[in-house]
Amino acid sequence: MKKVILILFILSTSLIASDKLKLQNPKKSYEKIQCDKKNPKACSNYGITLYQNGNIKKAISTLKFSCSKNINIACGNLGVIYEKQGLKNKALTLYKNSCLNKDYFACGNWANYLYKSKKFKLAIKYFRISCNNKNYNACTNYGIMENDLGHTERAKKLLHKACINKSQAGCYNQYSIFILEQQTKKAYKYLTAACRYGHLLACKKMKNKNITNSKDIKDKEFSDFMNKLEIRSN
Repeated sequence: MKKVILILFILSTSLIASDKLKLQNPKKSYEKIQCDKKNPKACSNYGITLYQNGNIKKAISTLKFSCSKNINIACGNLGVIYEKQGLKNKALTLYKNSCLNKDYFACGNWANYLYKSKKFKLAIKYFRISCNNKNYNACTNYGIMENDLGHTERAKKLLHKACINKSQAGCYNQYSIFILEQQTKKAYKYLTAACRYGHLLACKKMKNKNITNSKDIKDKEFSDFMNKLEIRSN
Protein backbone atom coordinates (compact mmCIF):
# COMPACT_ATOMS: atom_id res chain seq x y z
CA MET A 1 0.00 0.00 0.00
CA LYS A 2 1.30 3.44 -0.86
CA LYS A 3 2.42 5.21 2.28
CA VAL A 4 0.54 8.41 2.97
CA ILE A 5 2.63 11.18 4.47
CA LEU A 6 0.51 13.77 6.20
CA ILE A 7 0.86 17.24 7.64
CA LEU A 8 1.59 16.91 11.33
CA PHE A 9 -0.41 19.24 13.50
CA ILE A 10 1.57 19.96 16.66
CA LEU A 11 -0.85 20.60 19.45
CA SER A 12 -1.42 24.13 20.49
CA THR A 13 0.10 25.08 23.80
CA SER A 14 -2.94 27.15 24.58
CA LEU A 15 -4.98 27.44 27.73
CA ILE A 16 -8.18 25.56 26.89
CA ALA A 17 -11.33 27.09 28.26
CA SER A 18 -14.94 26.86 29.05
CA ASP A 19 -16.73 28.88 26.36
CA LYS A 20 -18.88 30.46 29.08
CA LEU A 21 -15.96 32.27 30.71
CA LYS A 22 -14.94 35.65 29.33
CA LEU A 23 -12.19 38.12 30.05
CA GLN A 24 -13.01 40.22 33.08
CA ASN A 25 -11.64 43.33 34.74
CA PRO A 26 -9.05 41.86 37.13
CA LYS A 27 -9.90 44.42 39.82
CA LYS A 28 -13.58 43.46 39.94
CA SER A 29 -13.75 39.82 38.95
CA TYR A 30 -15.43 37.15 41.05
CA GLU A 31 -12.26 35.09 40.70
CA LYS A 32 -10.21 37.88 42.30
CA ILE A 33 -12.57 38.14 45.26
CA GLN A 34 -12.42 34.42 45.85
CA CYS A 35 -8.69 34.25 45.18
CA ASP A 36 -8.09 36.95 47.79
CA LYS A 37 -9.76 34.52 50.19
CA LYS A 38 -7.14 31.92 49.19
CA ASN A 39 -9.53 29.81 47.11
CA PRO A 40 -7.09 27.85 44.92
CA LYS A 41 -9.61 27.04 42.16
CA ALA A 42 -10.57 30.69 41.84
CA CYS A 43 -6.90 31.64 41.76
CA SER A 44 -6.41 29.19 38.91
CA ASN A 45 -8.89 31.11 36.76
CA TYR A 46 -7.85 34.52 38.07
CA GLY A 47 -4.25 33.83 37.14
CA ILE A 48 -5.24 33.52 33.49
CA THR A 49 -7.32 36.70 33.70
CA LEU A 50 -4.19 38.46 34.96
CA TYR A 51 -2.16 36.98 32.10
CA GLN A 52 -4.71 38.16 29.55
CA ASN A 53 -4.48 41.65 30.99
CA GLY A 54 -0.69 41.66 30.72
CA ASN A 55 0.17 41.23 34.38
CA ILE A 56 2.51 38.30 33.74
CA LYS A 57 4.42 38.39 37.03
CA LYS A 58 1.24 38.36 39.15
CA ALA A 59 -0.32 35.73 36.89
CA ILE A 60 2.60 33.39 37.42
CA SER A 61 2.62 33.83 41.20
CA THR A 62 -1.16 33.28 41.33
CA LEU A 63 -0.97 30.10 39.24
CA LYS A 64 1.96 28.90 41.33
CA PHE A 65 -0.21 29.20 44.43
CA SER A 66 -3.01 27.14 42.83
CA CYS A 67 -0.52 24.60 41.54
CA SER A 68 0.97 24.23 45.02
CA LYS A 69 -2.54 23.38 46.23
CA ASN A 70 -2.77 20.51 43.75
CA ILE A 71 -4.94 22.26 41.16
CA ASN A 72 -3.53 20.39 38.19
CA ILE A 73 -5.13 22.63 35.59
CA ALA A 74 -3.23 25.56 37.10
CA CYS A 75 0.01 23.59 36.82
CA GLY A 76 -0.65 22.79 33.17
CA ASN A 77 -1.59 26.39 32.39
CA LEU A 78 1.52 27.63 34.18
CA GLY A 79 3.51 25.30 31.94
CA VAL A 80 1.96 26.94 28.88
CA ILE A 81 3.01 30.39 30.08
CA TYR A 82 6.53 29.18 30.77
CA GLU A 83 6.72 27.66 27.29
CA LYS A 84 5.57 30.92 25.73
CA GLN A 85 8.39 32.61 27.68
CA GLY A 86 10.94 30.12 26.35
CA LEU A 87 11.36 28.36 29.72
CA LYS A 88 11.17 24.91 28.16
CA ASN A 89 12.47 22.79 31.04
CA LYS A 90 10.08 24.34 33.57
CA ALA A 91 7.20 23.88 31.14
CA LEU A 92 8.01 20.24 30.44
CA THR A 93 8.26 19.40 34.14
CA LEU A 94 4.81 20.88 34.71
CA TYR A 95 3.31 19.15 31.68
CA LYS A 96 4.63 15.78 32.75
CA ASN A 97 3.58 16.09 36.38
CA SER A 98 0.15 17.49 35.47
CA CYS A 99 -0.38 14.68 32.98
CA LEU A 100 0.51 12.06 35.56
CA ASN A 101 -2.04 13.73 37.83
CA LYS A 102 -4.78 13.39 35.19
CA ASP A 103 -4.70 16.79 33.50
CA TYR A 104 -5.27 15.26 30.08
CA PHE A 105 -4.67 18.44 28.06
CA ALA A 106 -1.23 18.62 29.65
CA CYS A 107 -0.74 15.05 28.40
CA GLY A 108 -1.12 16.39 24.87
CA ASN A 109 1.59 18.99 25.42
CA TRP A 110 3.82 16.36 27.01
CA ALA A 111 3.23 14.06 24.03
CA ASN A 112 4.33 16.86 21.68
CA TYR A 113 7.64 17.04 23.48
CA LEU A 114 8.06 13.26 23.31
CA TYR A 115 7.33 13.31 19.58
CA LYS A 116 9.87 16.06 18.93
CA SER A 117 12.37 14.05 20.98
CA LYS A 118 11.69 11.01 18.74
CA LYS A 119 10.29 9.01 21.64
CA PHE A 120 7.50 7.76 19.44
CA LYS A 121 6.10 4.92 21.55
CA LEU A 122 5.66 7.18 24.54
CA ALA A 123 4.28 9.96 22.34
CA ILE A 124 1.58 7.64 21.01
CA LYS A 125 0.75 6.55 24.55
CA TYR A 126 0.14 10.09 25.78
CA PHE A 127 -1.57 11.28 22.60
CA ARG A 128 -3.94 8.34 23.07
CA ILE A 129 -4.61 9.23 26.72
CA SER A 130 -5.22 12.87 25.81
CA CYS A 131 -7.43 11.96 22.85
CA ASN A 132 -9.51 9.55 24.92
CA ASN A 133 -10.20 12.40 27.33
CA LYS A 134 -11.60 14.84 24.76
CA ASN A 135 -8.47 16.65 23.60
CA TYR A 136 -9.35 16.35 19.93
CA ASN A 137 -6.17 18.00 18.64
CA ALA A 138 -4.37 15.09 20.31
CA CYS A 139 -6.59 12.75 18.30
CA THR A 140 -5.24 14.39 15.14
CA ASN A 141 -1.63 13.74 16.08
CA TYR A 142 -2.45 10.25 17.29
CA GLY A 143 -4.13 9.54 13.96
CA ILE A 144 -1.15 10.82 11.99
CA MET A 145 1.23 8.63 13.93
CA GLU A 146 -0.99 5.58 13.44
CA ASN A 147 -1.08 6.28 9.72
CA ASP A 148 2.71 6.52 9.60
CA LEU A 149 2.79 3.06 11.18
CA GLY A 150 0.60 1.75 8.35
CA HIS A 151 -2.60 1.55 10.43
CA THR A 152 -4.65 3.50 7.91
CA GLU A 153 -8.14 2.46 9.02
CA ARG A 154 -7.34 3.22 12.65
CA ALA A 155 -5.95 6.58 11.56
CA LYS A 156 -9.14 7.38 9.65
CA LYS A 157 -11.28 6.74 12.73
CA LEU A 158 -9.11 9.01 14.85
CA LEU A 159 -9.01 11.80 12.28
CA HIS A 160 -12.77 11.56 11.81
CA LYS A 161 -13.22 11.87 15.58
CA ALA A 162 -10.99 14.95 15.57
CA CYS A 163 -12.75 16.47 12.59
CA ILE A 164 -16.31 16.15 13.89
CA ASN A 165 -15.06 17.90 17.02
CA LYS A 166 -13.81 20.85 14.96
CA SER A 167 -10.12 20.07 14.65
CA GLN A 168 -9.27 21.73 11.34
CA ALA A 169 -6.07 19.73 11.07
CA GLY A 170 -7.98 16.51 11.71
CA CYS A 171 -10.31 17.31 8.82
CA TYR A 172 -7.48 18.30 6.49
CA ASN A 173 -5.39 15.22 7.15
CA GLN A 174 -8.46 13.03 6.62
CA TYR A 175 -8.92 14.81 3.29
CA SER A 176 -5.28 14.03 2.51
CA ILE A 177 -5.77 10.31 3.04
CA PHE A 178 -8.87 10.12 0.89
CA ILE A 179 -7.45 12.23 -1.95
CA LEU A 180 -4.37 10.02 -2.15
CA GLU A 181 -6.69 7.01 -2.20
CA GLN A 182 -8.57 8.75 -5.05
CA GLN A 183 -11.82 8.83 -3.08
CA THR A 184 -12.74 12.32 -4.25
CA LYS A 185 -16.26 12.55 -2.83
CA LYS A 186 -15.13 11.65 0.69
CA ALA A 187 -12.07 13.88 0.35
CA TYR A 188 -14.24 16.86 -0.60
CA LYS A 189 -16.41 16.36 2.51
CA TYR A 190 -13.40 16.69 4.81
CA LEU A 191 -11.82 19.52 2.82
CA THR A 192 -15.06 21.47 3.19
CA ALA A 193 -15.05 20.87 6.93
CA ALA A 194 -11.40 21.90 7.23
CA CYS A 195 -12.15 25.18 5.48
CA ARG A 196 -15.23 25.76 7.62
CA TYR A 197 -13.08 25.45 10.74
CA GLY A 198 -10.50 27.91 9.39
CA HIS A 199 -7.84 25.85 7.58
CA LEU A 200 -6.41 28.37 5.11
CA LEU A 201 -4.94 25.91 2.62
CA ALA A 202 -8.23 24.01 2.53
CA CYS A 203 -10.11 27.21 1.74
CA LYS A 204 -7.57 28.12 -0.94
CA LYS A 205 -8.00 24.71 -2.58
CA MET A 206 -11.77 25.08 -2.61
CA LYS A 207 -11.58 28.60 -4.02
CA ASN A 208 -9.24 27.47 -6.81
CA LYS A 209 -11.19 24.23 -7.36
CA ASN A 210 -7.95 22.36 -6.80
CA ILE A 211 -9.12 19.59 -4.51
CA THR A 212 -7.49 16.66 -6.32
CA ASN A 213 -3.92 17.98 -6.40
CA SER A 214 -1.88 16.04 -3.83
CA LYS A 215 1.44 17.70 -4.67
CA ASP A 216 1.38 19.98 -1.64
CA ILE A 217 0.66 17.24 0.91
CA LYS A 218 3.55 14.90 0.13
CA ASP A 219 5.99 16.48 2.58
CA LYS A 220 5.51 16.37 6.34
CA GLU A 221 5.18 19.85 7.76
CA PHE A 222 5.79 20.69 11.41
CA SER A 223 4.02 23.69 12.84
CA ASP A 224 3.23 24.95 16.33
CA PHE A 225 -0.39 25.99 16.10
CA MET A 226 -0.80 28.72 18.69
CA ASN A 227 -4.40 29.54 19.57
CA LYS A 228 -5.45 32.57 21.55
CA LEU A 229 -4.91 32.34 25.29
CA GLU A 230 -8.06 31.19 27.01
CA ILE A 231 -9.21 30.22 30.48
CA ARG A 232 -9.52 26.52 31.15
CA SER A 233 -11.97 26.34 34.01
CA ASN A 234 -11.91 23.97 36.96
